[in-house]
Amino acid sequence: MKLIESDSRLSEVCRAVEVHVRNVSDLATLELSVVLLADFDSLPGAEFRGIRLSPTAYQPEERRILVNCARFFSLPRDVSEAVLGHEIGHAVCHRDSVMQREPRYRHLSECIVADLLACKWSFFEGLRRERLESNGPRYCEILKLWPNKGEFVRSMTIWCQQRLAGIK
Repeated sequence: MKLIESDSRLSEVCRAVEVHVRNVSDLATLELSVVLLADFDSLPGAEFRGIRLSPTAYQPEERRILVNCARFFSLPRDVSEAVLGHEIGHAVCHRDSVMQREPRYRHLSECIVADLLACKWSFFEGLRRERLESNGPRYCEILKLWPNKGEFVRSMTIWCQQRLAGIK
């Protein structure tokens, strides 16, 4: 995998992520641009999509990862690597049509599947630390189930349904 960063401030973390996933055969030919932005305020729909405060975002049309400078560089190193791993998960979901090919994912968001892939690629601990803040402890308990895909999907589907129903 090759991450092509727009700013040298991203070089160290991009190289670390490349090394981290070097043995993941599904990622061997993947190349993604990683673009540093001062913030996400000017992104179309940032307020409505809830990404204004996100450290990263994936743009499938351009096949690139956007990095929110204001948020990203405040994260611990393992968390910044994990959020890049999550965005790589989005890229794989799009490249491989994962959401269409896997019927068991029909009740899950692409973000949850990207989390599953990031965990599979050994970004679990950093991702857990970030998700504890954004999604809470219950989500993180389910995230631990990632090695058992069936149980992960079942539990995460229930979590999603409860969240939609307003049950925490």
